[in-house]
Amino acid sequence: MKYAKYIKYILLIGIFVSQSAWAENFSATADKSKAKIGERVCVILKAEAAGRVIFPEIADSLSGCTLISKSLVDTLRVAGKTSLSQKIYLTSFESGAVQVPSFTFFVDNGNSLVPHYTKAISINFSAPDIAGMKDIKPAQNIISEAKNWRDYWLWYVIGGGVILVGFLIANFIKRRKKKPVEIEVPKREIPKISPEEWLSCEISSLRNRKLWLCDDHKSHFSSLADAVKRYLELKYNSEVMELTTDEIKSKDFPALEPAKKSLVIEILSEADLVKFAKLKPEEAVCLDVLNKAEQLI
Repeated sequence: MKYAKYIKYILLIGIFVSQSAWAENFSATADKSKAKIGERVCVILKAEAAGRVIFPEIADSLSGCTLISKSLVDTLRVAGKTSLSQKIYLTSFESGAVQVPSFTFFVDNGNSLVPHYTKAISINFSAPDIAGMKDIKPAQNIISEAKNWRDYWLWYVIGGGVILVGFLIANFIKRRKKKPVEIEVPKREIPKISPEEWLSCEISSLRNRKLWLCDDHKSHFSSLADAVKRYLELKYNSEVMELTTDEIKSKDFPALEPAKKSLVIEILSEADLVKFAKLKPEEAVCLDVLNKAEQLI
């Protein structure tokens, strides 16, 4: 029994080490907190997780900082856990403290995307000390030399060429007395179709193109979402192309049945996941969303 206490400590240490090995970690750190204007600052994004990690989209401008470049995502697999990292290089051309906002990682656990957030980074950019630079010398007076006509020979050639071209153009216009007879092309009337027929054509086109086979899931779902919004505009005379999914969900369509409105929200929500979370659904899901759109007709 005297060894029971030690065995318990060993088990506790083993459990702690095991949980630490599988713990998820997401961070964003800068190599410096103070920099000069225009100086490059390296921010390292790191993620450690057992599931699939979706890195955040980096904008060209981050709260006063300008994105210079970014590296590819490095991946390392150790003991069943994936470690990823990416370097982004920022700078600022204005002095003062800059707060780089939090970055958002998504982890795919099989059923949903779980967000993880990093801490904001504070970087102070200052102007260079011009007074301390020894290489700067006072400006000297510029001594101009006398010029003669030989210094302007190129301008004479250009001027003469412009005059000659103008003369040729004027002569050409003067000789061209008769204008060509304009042939009036009859306007072709575009046949008008119903909103249902238009949406059916768009769905058939997407079904035939099979963009998911080319790994272009984003174009497939984006085109379908735009077609559904356009259908709502044509059918119910309501502008929705610039509205978000949440705004369309809260918008009142008196003539739209609740069941069909639920289908619209489902289609747009799935398209948002593909566009913003970069999901790549299977072929069955891509075909199912087309079937949902056909139920609107």
